[in-house]
Amino acid sequence: MVGAAMMLAMVWAVAAMAPGVASGPALSSGPGAGHGLGPEHGHSAAHVAAHAELGGWAAVSGAVLAVALAVGGVCFVVGLVRHLRRQEPARAGHGVDLVASAAMSLGTAGMCWLMLVG
Repeated sequence: MVGAAMMLAMVWAVAAMAPGVASGPALSSGPGAGHGLGPEHGHSAAHVAAHAELGGWAAVSGAVLAVALAVGGVCFVVGLVRHLRRQEPARAGHGVDLVASAAMSLGTAGMCWLMLVG
């Protein structure tokens, strides 16, 4: 289930990116072009793309994904704590899966959050 949420988050990240920001008129050269966003004003394409505003659907769906992934990550951490309380080492097969799943879920939630607040 969390794997599906992570794949949805990746699809969301690509879909939520503003189309044509890196090659659009905001970065064209010339005096007054891009309303202060172009390279002549010290802004790179990555910088402009990072600050592109998300639409309503993208913000809501991204927030839902970020929360779902964060909750999933916390559930994996709780599972890892239970695993460790049974005196089983974290490197045992199930423990490694729990650590990896928690890291991936929380990392993907962080990526969604950064895109939302960016």
